[in-house]
Amino acid sequence: MAYLSVEEFKTHLYDGVVSEIDRTDNSIAQSAIDAAIAEAMGYLTAYDTQAIFAATGTARNPILLLYVKDIAVWH
Repeated sequence: MAYLSVEEFKTHLYDGVVSEIDRTDNSIAQSAIDAAIAEAMGYLTAYDTQAIFAATGTARNPILLLYVKDIAVWH
């Protein structure tokens, strides 16, 4: 499982909006997620980003997860 899935965007975007953006091609939304994680990693260079972003489920930091969603949605 990846750090953040397209399905988890439901807390930030309605399903219809995600569908309009990706037009049934989840790779578009996944690209936004990948870019958001890369951007967040850039801000967190003082930390073990490999371990941070390897976390899944409830092991993820909820605030960081929220920020990564924000970055993915707005960029």
